[in-house]
Amino acid sequence: MSALVTGMGWLTAAGLGQGRRDAFSLACGALPEVRRQDLFAEHPRFGRMDAYCKAGLAGVVMALRDAGLEGPLGESAGLAATTCVGCLRTDLDYFATAMQGPILASPNLFAFTLPTSIVAEAAICFGLRGPTCMLHEPQAFGLTGVRAGLEALEFGEAELMLAGACDVPALDWPCGQGPAGSIFLVLESERRAQGRQAYGRLLLDSDTVALDAESSREPQDSLPDLVRRLLNFSISSAPRRKPVGE
Repeated sequence: MSALVTGMGWLTAAGLGQGRRDAFSLACGALPEVRRQDLFAEHPRFGRMDAYCKAGLAGVVMALRDAGLEGPLGESAGLAATTCVGCLRTDLDYFATAMQGPILASPNLFAFTLPTSIVAEAAICFGLRGPTCMLHEPQAFGLTGVRAGLEALEFGEAELMLAGACDVPALDWPCGQGPAGSIFLVLESERRAQGRQAYGRLLLDSDTVALDAESSREPQDSLPDLVRRLLNFSISSAPRRKPVGE
């Protein structure tokens, strides 16, 4: 089974980025503030979102922007994402307010105490009516979300899948020493992509995600490495024109 990668977007400590327009770097450090106007002309709920939901939605928006797509995307489009720590930071913040008494428990924080908040907001914003899921990974920025996206395409559940990962740990946590942010890819079936430019073709072989190179399959180990390889691949692997008579 294969799918075309037609868009890539991210939010990292280095800032917002998409595809070939911006240099990709998953550096350690605090994420920059994401403003509503960076992503949307209007969004009534954006100011109330927690940092985790904002980061995930930022990656989704940048990936779709890179692919030249806008919502509503319909029932043939879905989202598969992964997280290591999820919204635990928001859960703890909410618990701190609840410990002061039920009257003081924050309803705004409570609304974002599930790691699926990214999936819900993306589905609302872009009209995703296909399969959606948020999966847990023991290590941040693995490829489980990409595998799930490819499987949804393989089983005919969707023709477009946003696939990626989001993690926003607190810097003072033991797990917070790693990078924070979100990375998302737009995966499309060849029929839906309709000949639009793509970074490359991904293959799902058993449980392995591989990049379909011209003469080989390149297994990938992590989402950041896959993005770097796709960016290099798209630059160096333009189709060769056949000479007349070849």
